[in-house]
Amino acid sequence: MREKTLQAILGCLLHDVGKLVYRSGSAEGTNHGVLGQAFLKECFPQPDVLDCVRFHHKADLLHADLPNESPAYVAYIANSIVEGKVRGSSKREEEEQDYIHVPLRSVFNLLHGNTLDYSYGTAYYDDERIPFPDNGGKNEISSGQYLQILHEVREHLKNVQPAETYINVLLSALERCLSFVPSSVGNKDASDISMFDHLKMTAAVGACVSEYLTANNRPGFRDEIWGREEAFCQEQAFLMFSADYSGIQKFIYNISSKGALKTLRSRSFMLELLMEHLCDELLTECGLSRTNLIYTGGGHCYILLPNTQEVRNKVDAISARFNQWLRQNFGIRLYLSAAYTECSANDLMNIPEGDHPYKNIFMRLSHALADNKLHRYTADEILEMNQQPLLSGERECKTCGAMDRLLPDEDICRWCSVFRNISGLLRKEELLIMVTPRPIADLPYIELPRSEGEAYLHLTNEDRVREELSKGTDILRIYAKNKVYPDLERSTTLFMGDYCHNSLLEELLDDSEGIKQIGYFRADVDNLGSTFTSGFERKTDDPAERYRYVSLTRTASFSRRMTMFFKYYINSILRGNPQVGRFRLRGKPEDERGRKVIIIYSGGDDIFMAGQWANVIEAAADIYRAFRRYTAGTLTLSGGICIHAQKYPIHKAANEAGELEDAAKKLDGKCGITLFEADDSLTFKWDDFLNRVIGEKLHQIQEFFDFYANEQGRGSAFLYRLLTFLRSQYLTGDKINIARYAYLLARMRPSGSASARYRSAYREFSTHMYRWIMDNRDLKELICAIYIYIYLTRAKYDALQEAKN
Repeated sequence: MREKTLQAILGCLLHDVGKLVYRSGSAEGTNHGVLGQAFLKECFPQPDVLDCVRFHHKADLLHADLPNESPAYVAYIANSIVEGKVRGSSKREEEEQDYIHVPLRSVFNLLHGNTLDYSYGTAYYDDERIPFPDNGGKNEISSGQYLQILHEVREHLKNVQPAETYINVLLSALERCLSFVPSSVGNKDASDISMFDHLKMTAAVGACVSEYLTANNRPGFRDEIWGREEAFCQEQAFLMFSADYSGIQKFIYNISSKGALKTLRSRSFMLELLMEHLCDELLTECGLSRTNLIYTGGGHCYILLPNTQEVRNKVDAISARFNQWLRQNFGIRLYLSAAYTECSANDLMNIPEGDHPYKNIFMRLSHALADNKLHRYTADEILEMNQQPLLSGERECKTCGAMDRLLPDEDICRWCSVFRNISGLLRKEELLIMVTPRPIADLPYIELPRSEGEAYLHLTNEDRVREELSKGTDILRIYAKNKVYPDLERSTTLFMGDYCHNSLLEELLDDSEGIKQIGYFRADVDNLGSTFTSGFERKTDDPAERYRYVSLTRTASFSRRMTMFFKYYINSILRGNPQVGRFRLRGKPEDERGRKVIIIYSGGDDIFMAGQWANVIEAAADIYRAFRRYTAGTLTLSGGICIHAQKYPIHKAANEAGELEDAAKKLDGKCGITLFEADDSLTFKWDDFLNRVIGEKLHQIQEFFDFYANEQGRGSAFLYRLLTFLRSQYLTGDKINIARYAYLLARMRPSGSASARYRSAYREFSTHMYRWIMDNRDLKELICAIYIYIYLTRAKYDALQEAKN
């Protein structure tokens, strides 16, 4: 990384720290540039960084006497681009003075044309709490809270050195300190962009500007920027890069063997690492840092790059290298699609609005990626693959079916052996991944490609990492799972949805209620693609108003919030976070150890999990309710749940759950859930399922049939006959056979010697049943409720029948 680019990144990451000083009231003055410079002189006295902080506004630069190559000019133009305009001399502190206690508002407030008023009741990053926004204007951030945040920033800066290897450490620290602090407040501000997101995106743009100008032999930043801002903003100075892995679903799920669940988790983990590793390799080769990583998740990424020939060459070379490695290791099962498109600062600022250039950036990328997927391989690459020796087919891997790379004298391939060996390590709360250019003999590792040669990702712990650092081991980078290490050089926090109640499916069924079956849940967010590209557009024909809230920073902020839900907060939800509350199919005491489920994959906008079938339904309901609350009701998700015997192949269950998810997404407006079969009769809107199927009909059935079974000591034959009748009635749509229905209900009528309580329960039950069969919607919900009740109680009824016999 070039020294000037490093200074520009650090300066951009800290340029607004003076706002914390101003809002805390801890120093006299109103110019946050002056306040920030004074603050940093005590804890991070780097001259170029201090200049970036002091002079990142035009009014301050106007009278500054700075060298021509000062990165302060880069910080100024980067801040202007991220703000969406070339800023004038007005003092934002004067505009903010009546609003300094305004909280961070939710970035979901403005989605899909909404104008909501949700805000966060906390200014701090809390590992134990999910940041659900509150509706209404009661929240605020006090001066005392800002003072505490300022203290935390100061403490973190003590661990940061002005070196490339500490950028990610600083980035993680700022994320923890400033994720719930608004960047700008005032009567015209939406106040939904956190200071962290603003600082990070300013650093991304600043790094690109520095690299673009320097690579094109234009190192005089003042000459190139000052006084010619409009001309610079028209230059195609940036590249928006995107990549995704094709074949993920088959790669993860297309296995069948004992212990497949462990291998599945390892496979999904490896794919997550493969994308993170690709991003870091690309950024390192281009002389950048993770500040330029806009989004990564679900096997997809977006990165902002400088538009230089060197960067283009690096991108092409690394993409080719990764695909070469994928072919060598997995044949055509995995493929990296990669593309980039030129853009200007005006494009990033969506200028002119009527041409919607910002949206066009992502449209061009989408088309380029689609074209890349249609033309995956060059003629030489196809020839190379065709020249591979034919395999005899006598032996194949018992896990994935591959016939190449089999270990000597074993019926498993090298990769499945790796996945099996690391599966136990993935469950550890403390997991660090140390990336080195050479393997360390006594540590398990995953081998991945670099631009030249290989990288070795060792799975270990904090003590071992610090030991290797102290020995001077050549460490490229360090990934830390779900935890920040503020003083650990080269470290980056990777959030991972990895909740695991128990790694053995059979043990998840121990002491479970009802049938001994495993449930599988697959879901993803509805319409996320269109939300990403046009979700912040307003519903008006006026271009200026329509695109008022469309910005790169808001896109990045939205993406980060989504990532945190599916990669981090989901773990807390499944552990039984009291903020969410546990949805229950039956009113039994809660298991304090959390849901009996395992996340197989969670990232981007989708999830796949398995577990005890009733717990899977309940956990899915918890996730849905938490997601709706987390996004202020602006987004929905749809999913499918299937259930099978423990030994049923997981890859088949994954495919079936995917088919059920597809069925749910056929509902108008989506927000659907399909259970058990890809059938209209078992597809519902989420709220209808929770409130009407479970809250109304299942609970009514439970109340009567639990009492009926205990009172009569009978089996479930009546319930099966009733279900057969109802299902036939719904599917055929024939006129209701009331006489037949009355006969079935009469079979459950209490005798004269029955208790008064039983007679009362029957009257209430039969009244509901007659009403429900008259309405097709009620009938459909009743069928599903009976299915669930039978699954919940079949073992119990079987036991009663055995006792009777």
